[in-house]
Amino acid sequence: MPTQQEVMEKLSQAGTSANDLMMYFQGAKGDINQTLSDAKAGTNVAIANVNAAIPSAVNDELKQSLHLNTTTGDDITADGTSAKPFKTLKALIDSVPTGATVSIYGDIDQTIDINDDIKVINKKIVFVIQKFVLNANARILLNCSDIKFSYPIKELNQNVDYFIYHFSSSIRIPLTLLNPGLTAQALLKHAYTGADTHSPGSLFSDVYISGTVSDAVSDYYLLSPLYYSSAVILVPRSVAMGVNVTLYDPLYTALQIGTESCYLLGA
Repeated sequence: MPTQQEVMEKLSQAGTSANDLMMYFQGAKGDINQTLSDAKAGTNVAIANVNAAIPSAVNDELKQSLHLNTTTGDDITADGTSAKPFKTLKALIDSVPTGATVSIYGDIDQTIDINDDIKVINKKIVFVIQKFVLNANARILLNCSDIKFSYPIKELNQNVDYFIYHFSSSIRIPLTLLNPGLTAQALLKHAYTGADTHSPGSLFSDVYISGTVSDAVSDYYLLSPLYYSSAVILVPRSVAMGVNVTLYDPLYTALQIGTESCYLLGA
C-alpha cells in the first residue's frame, strides 16, 4: 500500500508531464498552422495549373495536323508527326476523336489507296496534300461530317460502286481527272440512317465538284440518291463529263438557281 507522500509525488509528476505536453503543442501550433497553409496553397496552385492545361489539351485534341506517307509511314508507330506519319488514310482518320478537325499533310505526288471502308462521324477532314493519286477501292462513309480537298486530286480512280456515302455532310472535291471503273455507278451516294439515334443529322448535304470525268462504260452519275427523301445543294464548277457521265441521277428533281452553276436537288 503506497503512502500518502508517494501518492502526492506521483500526482505532482503527472501534472508536470501534462503541463510539458501542453506547452509543446502550444509551441508547435504555429508550425502546424504554417504547414497546413503551405499545403493549401500548393493544392490551389496545382488546381490552377490543371485548369489552365485543360483548354489547351482539349484544343490540341479537337484541332489536329497529321501527316500521311503511304511509302514510309507505319500505322503501328505513327503519332502523326512528319517523322512518324501514318501509312493508311483509314488509320489516320480513325485516330481522330469525334468532333475534331484534322488537316492531313503529306508528300507531293504520293499514291493513296483506300482498301477498307472509312467511317467518318462528326469530324472535319481537310486534305492539304498536293498532286496525289487516289485509288478508291472502298468507300468513305460520311455522317454529319465535312471532307474537303484544298488542292485538286491529280487522279481519282474509282473501283467501287459509290465512293462517298454522305448524310448531312459538306463535301468539296476539286478534281484534275476522275476515272470511273467498271463497277462505278456514282461518285457520291446520299445515304439514309433511318431512326438510328447514333447517327444524328438531317437529310441535307452540300457538294462542290470541279474537274474532268472520263468516259464510263455505263451510266455514271456524280450524285445519286437512295430511295428515301433527301436534298443536296450542288455547285459544279467547270465540270467536263465524258461519255455516259451525267451530273446527277434522274431520280433527283433539280432546280437551278438563276443562271448560276448551282442546283437544289431533291428526291
